[in-house]
Amino acid sequence: MESIRIIEYQEEYNSQVKNLLYSTLRYVGLQNDCSKPTRDADLDKIGDVYRGRGRFWLAIKDDKVVGMVAILEVDNVTAKLKRMFVIPDYHGTGLGQKLLNTAFKFAKEHRYSKIVLDTHEIMTRAQRFYEKNGFHKVKEEDATFFYERDL
Repeated sequence: MESIRIIEYQEEYNSQVKNLLYSTLRYVGLQNDCSKPTRDADLDKIGDVYRGRGRFWLAIKDDKVVGMVAILEVDNVTAKLKRMFVIPDYHGTGLGQKLLNTAFKFAKEHRYSKIVLDTHEIMTRAQRFYEKNGFHKVKEEDATFFYERDL
């Protein structure tokens, strides 16, 4: 794990970011969610979308993106956790926790008091991870579960 660096997003990794997202969605069985233009428009302009009180981080090992996470401002007190993905080879290694802790630290430093997120009902591993980290489900709509956590 020590050879994995967490860095702020750099444009040179954009194609790897998209590949990580779509390969992970296919891995969990969400092929139909892959590359929906409106849903993933933020990935074409990460530097513009995740700035100010938002941020996008990459986990890099040997110049390869192996994980990512982002914070997006919802309002003055609420941040949204986005793009939390780790390649399956790194599940259970603590990398997801390291990425989430990076997002938590940033959110606290920027004086957010709550973090929200949404995830697909099929992503049960992610749901367990979020619940273990203090998130609680506040709503279900269609196949989407909505979570929040106070900071």
